[in-house]
Amino acid sequence: MKKIFLSIAAILLLSGCGKEEMLTCTRENKYNGLTSGTEYKVTYIDDEVKHVTITYNYNQDTHTDGVDTGTDGTTSDDDTSKNGIVDGKVGEAVDNVIGGVYNTVLDLSGLKEIHTNQINNTSIKGFTSKVVDNTASSYKVIYELDLTKISDTDINKFNVNRSKTKLIDTYTTQGLTCK
Repeated sequence: MKKIFLSIAAILLLSGCGKEEMLTCTRENKYNGLTSGTEYKVTYIDDEVKHVTITYNYNQDTHTDGVDTGTDGTTSDDDTSKNGIVDGKVGEAVDNVIGGVYNTVLDLSGLKEIHTNQINNTSIKGFTSKVVDNTASSYKVIYELDLTKISDTDINKFNVNRSKTKLIDTYTTQGLTCK
């Protein structure tokens, strides 16, 4: 019996079953002179997601106030073809975390404030965050999610799923490219 168990364990080990792997999903958008990049680094074993690192990276072009905002006649303020959400279509869960910002001109300082409020008002087991770039023209924040510690209720706030297959479906539906 012991030999059978060891043989099965060896086959599973050699077949790669249970091996930790990484998947990266990214998206970049440019809206009103603000380049917004989102990256999800997903660590998983088989179909079970273990850890997710979410990086939000923003870079503000230098611009003259009023240009491209409709206030100087260059564009129309009533353009309803865009919903004003940086990063394009995002899930409702992320809107709850980052805060809904609709039909407004977004700038870097506003995004910094949204993330700062999120970081300061979140005490979730398995969640950490850090700001790695904070200048006048760029801002980068990294959220770390340890899915072995975070609750099911809290995981939904971050546009994350414990199933790698469901996570990929969600992200590709939202316009991210996963590799």
